[in-house]
Amino acid sequence: MRISWKALGALLLLAACAAPRRDDALVPEPLPTPAPARVAAEPRESSLAIASLQPGVRAFVDGADAGPLPASVRVEPGVHVVRLEGPRYETREIRVTVAPGESTKLHETLAVTRGKATLVLLTPGAKVELVSGNDRRAVLQLPIAIEIGPDKEWTIEATKPGLRPYRRTIRFDDGVAEKTFEIELAP
Repeated sequence: MRISWKALGALLLLAACAAPRRDDALVPEPLPTPAPARVAAEPRESSLAIASLQPGVRAFVDGADAGPLPASVRVEPGVHVVRLEGPRYETREIRVTVAPGESTKLHETLAVTRGKATLVLLTPGAKVELVSGNDRRAVLQLPIAIEIGPDKEWTIEATKPGLRPYRRTIRFDDGVAEKTFEIELAP
């Protein structure tokens, strides 16, 4: 098919007349800006890890028994009350803040309220005494386990002719409630 220049000019003129003018041109309206999507944040799991090197210590978190230590407990973010207790230890309550999605670590040493000292004699024939101030008590049977309260400080003294004396204070201020003392006199 052949189109003449005259016919082509007529088509272009027709197209130009039919086209809208610039001021009549359709201008698309901007789309409304969507509101930010509100996605419910998934709760991030938080935990509380509680440790102690003291045997027999149990933890309670917000009154619920968390068991013997070490223990790890899932908790809601926020402030929690941790109570630590054991048969030979002073009970302690601690307020702990746990952040969302975090694992908070708590390591505590409780004060000893009642110690247990086991005395073992490694030098046969030595004379062994427990001494507190002017109070001297002979220990006639060894080995022996002795309960010791915090009200008095006791010292183990042992002697045997021809050997250097043995002297050791029984202490529980390091948080260890049960200790064994091996009594050995040196030449």
